Amino acid sequence: LLMLADEEPAFWLLLVLVEDILPEDFYSPTLSGCLTELEVFKQLVEWKLPRVHEHLEAIGALTAPLLLPWFMCMFLNALPNEEAMRCW
Repeated sequence: LLMLADEEPAFWLLLVLVEDILPEDFYSPTLSGCLTELEVFKQLVEWKLPRVHEHLEAIGALTAPLLLPWFMCMFLNALPNEEAMRCW
C-alpha cells in the first residue's frame, strides 16, 4: 500500500480493507473467514473453469496450505501489482 499512497492514506485503506471489506473473522485465530474465502474461490474455479479445477485438484494445488498465503496477504506476493490491485 505504501507503494501506492502516502503513509496516512495507506493506513486508512488498510483499515477499511480489514474492518469493512474482509470477513470479520478473516484474521482470527481460527482463520475461519479466510478458510471460507478459500472455499468460495475453489467453487468459483470449479464453476467458471472446470478443466482448470480438474487439473488443480489432480495435482493437489487447491489445498489450504498452498492457497492460504495468497489470501492472507491478499495476493500481493503472488501477483504483479496491477493484477493484485484488480483483485482488491
